[in-house]
Amino acid sequence: MRCPKGTVLVKRIQEKDLMMEISSKIYDTKFSTSNSSKFGHPNDVQQVNEVASIGVSTPNTGAAGKINIWYLNDVKPDQLSDATFYVRSGDGFNVNAIVAGWAVNPYLNLNSPTLYTYWTIDSGKSTGCNNALCPGFVQTSQRVTLGQALSPVSTRLGHQYFLDLSIQQDVKTKNWFLLNGEETVGYWPKELFTSLANGATEAGWGGEIKSPITEPTPAMGSGRFSKENFSVACLMKWLELRAPQGFPDEKAIEYYMTRPGCYDIWHGTSPGLEATTSQDEKSMVKNQLHLINKPSIKSFMTKHGDIVDCVDINKQFAFDHPLLQNHSIQMKPNFMVSEQTTSTRRSSTTLTPSQVLPKHMRCPRGSVPIRRIQEEDLAMQKFSPLFGMKFSTTNFTKSVSLNANDLLPGHQIATLVVATKNLGANGVINVWNPEVTQDQLTVASVFVASDDVSGVNGVSAGWVVNPSVFGQNNTRFYAYWTKDSGKNTGCYDGLCPGFVQVSQKVTPGLALQPVSTYQGEQRFINISIKQELKTKNWWLFFGDEGVGYWPKELFGTLGDGATRAGWGGEIYTSPKEAAPGMGSGHFPEEGPNKACVIYGLSLVGTEKPPAEEDLKMGVSKPDCYKVKYGGDSGGQFGHFMLFGGPPNCKSIT
Repeated sequence: MRCPKGTVLVKRIQEKDLMMEISSKIYDTKFSTSNSSKFGHPNDVQQVNEVASIGVSTPNTGAAGKINIWYLNDVKPDQLSDATFYVRSGDGFNVNAIVAGWAVNPYLNLNSPTLYTYWTIDSGKSTGCNNALCPGFVQTSQRVTLGQALSPVSTRLGHQYFLDLSIQQDVKTKNWFLLNGEETVGYWPKELFTSLANGATEAGWGGEIKSPITEPTPAMGSGRFSKENFSVACLMKWLELRAPQGFPDEKAIEYYMTRPGCYDIWHGTSPGLEATTSQDEKSMVKNQLHLINKPSIKSFMTKHGDIVDCVDINKQFAFDHPLLQNHSIQMKPNFMVSEQTTSTRRSSTTLTPSQVLPKHMRCPRGSVPIRRIQEEDLAMQKFSPLFGMKFSTTNFTKSVSLNANDLLPGHQIATLVVATKNLGANGVINVWNPEVTQDQLTVASVFVASDDVSGVNGVSAGWVVNPSVFGQNNTRFYAYWTKDSGKNTGCYDGLCPGFVQVSQKVTPGLALQPVSTYQGEQRFINISIKQELKTKNWWLFFGDEGVGYWPKELFGTLGDGATRAGWGGEIYTSPKEAAPGMGSGHFPEEGPNKACVIYGLSLVGTEKPPAEEDLKMGVSKPDCYKVKYGGDSGGQFGHFMLFGGPPNCKSIT
């Protein structure tokens, strides 16, 4: 739907819009400081106005944020629930203000969210309105308009969708502009305002509800408390304040909660994904994404909300690495995957590439599927796996206990390691979806490594759950490499140049479904990491499918083979969080179908399981997470191990 040149998109006003305007003068009292609190209850006892927000009293020329979009099914026609941010100036009943975000009001779009704005110059007494219900806002966009429905919406523990908005004052004209992403929707001319024409003195972010006092109040945000964290509670991220000093520190942030027992708010940061960011940092992130995400020939969206781009195989991000400028692509390896685990791979319980990337999502010849990197993915670079080890071989002992100094901060491991020279490792990994909250991740992997003067050279692959990055709790296929213990080199998936994608059937970063259930159906992924003798490249296999490879040029000592291999789990948690579950979230003593198991343990080169006397266990918190070698299970599954532990372990500080 595009308007002809010289016209703009404006939502036609209906009777229901006027009803919404009458019933939702929600900000009349929000901007009146004559009440007992800045965001207190209105003087009109016939209605209830509840707020949960943060605010800053800082001169500024705008604010921004990405707002989690949710559907609310309990909002009645005479109620309103919103998630917004604002800029304002003035006090008493002379408040100038602009508000933007989303709102749910059945008069407008049943119980679905719509793009919502509001402005006033007198605390809402006689000026201003919602959206375009009065003269004032000048529409300029042909793509986005005030009041339009927002779809799709977020789902609990599923994919999260965001509304990217900013309110910015133009330095030259003093007009206040509304942007949706990079699209300029329109502006409020400076002539509408008094004090706000000279800039704002305050800004804030949060939620608000309005309801007649005779009715139960509606839900706010997602309908869940903030303590339930990402993918459950309503999230506002990338909060931005356009001010010379940037976003104030925590001490300058004011919290407003009119009824904490009903509606609350939490402000904080997550590793690598700061809740506040300067304009320069935001610009830097956009430039980085532009470098990573190469032009696509074709694109798909998976049912989990991931965008998969078909990128020219010769122009993928891998070749931005300075050591790969003249690299010739190896389209397939000169070996076959181990026959030892073939029967396991063909089992109906083992996920196939087509279950990860459906067959109808196939790229044209000469291109490969690569998951499009989003802002949140960049946070993943803060997590270094390889099971947290700085230098590992001598750290592992039969005592199954590791010193905290052997681990990267915040990491805990439960692994089985063999310190034997090898050309790779195989493992059929049980796929689970353990409980993980913000600032955390949990991993189940196969890895190979060797030590170098700069640190660990290593490659690992398996599954990961990290909601703070992916915006959801889905279990995902991942791959990782480093040359120096993750200090300066390497990354997950395609976050940095290095891994060369060659498969048209599967790519790292995509969601894995279905997953295993306790005492129920068990699901697996078959992972092989194998070095080719001729090229010395390290290949990654998902079942029989060669996904791609890490060229030998990326590594030091690992180019001549690995000196150890391992299987197991790892978690990361920030100091303020209770630890997440590892594996299935159950101890290995419970056995298969309950604990997380890795079958088909074998080393490439011998294609045999490691000798039991060569196996060493690495467990950093034995009270919290455990590992157990199961020996030979017989039949198609071969040698196996179990590992894991429940969430909220009290022994982790």
